[in-house]
Amino acid sequence: MNPFPIVGRELLVASRRRETQLIRFVTALTAIVVLAFIFIVMRDNAAAQDISKIILVVIAGFAFFFCNLAGVRLTADTLSEEKRNGTLGLLFLTNLRGLDVVLGKMSACSLQAVFGLMAVAPVMMVPLLMGGVDPAEVGRMVGVLFAALFMSLSVGMACSAQFKVTRASIGMTFLIILLLNFGLPIISIVLDAYNHINNSESEFLACFSSGAMFPLAFSGNFTGNSHFFYQSLTTALGVGVVSLGFSVWRTPRAWQDREAKPSA
Repeated sequence: MNPFPIVGRELLVASRRRETQLIRFVTALTAIVVLAFIFIVMRDNAAAQDISKIILVVIAGFAFFFCNLAGVRLTADTLSEEKRNGTLGLLFLTNLRGLDVVLGKMSACSLQAVFGLMAVAPVMMVPLLMGGVDPAEVGRMVGVLFAALFMSLSVGMACSAQFKVTRASIGMTFLIILLLNFGLPIISIVLDAYNHINNSESEFLACFSSGAMFPLAFSGNFTGNSHFFYQSLTTALGVGVVSLGFSVWRTPRAWQDREAKPSA
């Protein structure tokens, strides 16, 4: 017996779409073009080890940026669209649970992003073959990208479960992702500048941001700061789990029409 029937159905439908295969091909081709461009431009001006580090930073940086925006583009308007069309309540006329609906919608919408990230991951192994890049560094970066993608998609689902208007859901998703990546670092810098906290306390506060795990994943920053890296990674995964749990709780309660209040 399939415990998640909607997940299997939505994944099967999404995997057969032409745009799913197209996005995976375009993503891999873009990463290969960027890799080749950097190598051709810098092959006469830098050593192979330096080129490999630059390639990893550039490709991982673009991937991290798009992983954070995946929730805004893919999941921020999934459940809210169902609510606007009046079809969300029809799903709960059966024996489906909120977990089934949320995981099914999230699986269908996130398949393109997962396939695209899986297409970029092999290209990130090229700097490893060139030398100058630690295998653990590449492994940490792949984990960071998947954690950022999970967090972004989960936040998008939570906002989609809460709001009905497209603009409100997408705008709130973008704002939350922005605050999670840059809010605490900016606050820590301001507090440190006005001498309210010292440097160590500022670093500790900033690493509760999900955006801190990207620079800390590189070997130069990871050495001696591994606890800060895992702190930021745990924050991203924790936000993703909490957002997904909120979506599961909110979705069965979000489709009912509210009682009309008497006008004055």
